[in-house]
Amino acid sequence: MIIVGIGSKGGIGITTFLSHLYHDLHHKNNTAIWFSLSSYVPLLLQKTENQWNNYNYIYKKVPSWKKIHCLCENKCLTACQYGAITRYGNNYFVYSELCNSCGTCVYVCPKKEINLENQQIAVVEKLNEHNIFRIKLSLNEILSKFNLKLISDFILEIFSGRLVFIDMPSGNKELWDELVRLSDYIVLFISDYNLWEIYYKNLFYNIKNVFLLCPDYIHNEFLKRGFSYAIPIPFTKKISSDILKGLYVSDETYKKQINFVLSKIQI
Repeated sequence: MIIVGIGSKGGIGITTFLSHLYHDLHHKNNTAIWFSLSSYVPLLLQKTENQWNNYNYIYKKVPSWKKIHCLCENKCLTACQYGAITRYGNNYFVYSELCNSCGTCVYVCPKKEINLENQQIAVVEKLNEHNIFRIKLSLNEILSKFNLKLISDFILEIFSGRLVFIDMPSGNKELWDELVRLSDYIVLFISDYNLWEIYYKNLFYNIKNVFLLCPDYIHNEFLKRGFSYAIPIPFTKKISSDILKGLYVSDETYKKQINFVLSKIQI
């Protein structure tokens, strides 16, 4: 089972709430996995002495030109529908984050001077002996749609049959389609009801599997628009203090909402 946390609310937002869900479920299922799609892991899940070790590597196939200088007719460049290839003088370069490894450039090259070769896009790191993982992208790589697809495939293969929590950095709305495809449950934290009304509710068509969280100070706006399923999340100085210290949030209302979501997840 895969539970994905995404949202437009950073800070005391989606990562904080998701980490508390993981913390509680991990005590019931100690094989549960935390997988961060960035180098950030909340303090609640880290120990005093942290040692990150390389666990695995993720590669993708990208075009490589056999000749340093190519005098062909730009057929590879014009054939690439993703705009992944560019040319400087007689040299061709590929933006690997835009490449989907389709091989069209290899096929159209009149002199067959292009090969698809493995290129490392990320390393998966593991925290000590815990089930805490994070992605560290290689230099010049970004979390693009095609790179996220490779990471998703990696998660499905390596952690098949496990309970996996995936933490997505705030924003990156263009990547949410892939995470919706991957997930069994979505925990969505947003602070703008207009965005939910215009865009998000069309993306998350199966509302039964989506937990819509919002800051408590705008919860009434969601209710006015008929989103009665929105879950208000409190924000206080004490909550902020607990999070900054790496403590489990002691606010009773916050814990109540965590328990409510936990009660709806069927493991």
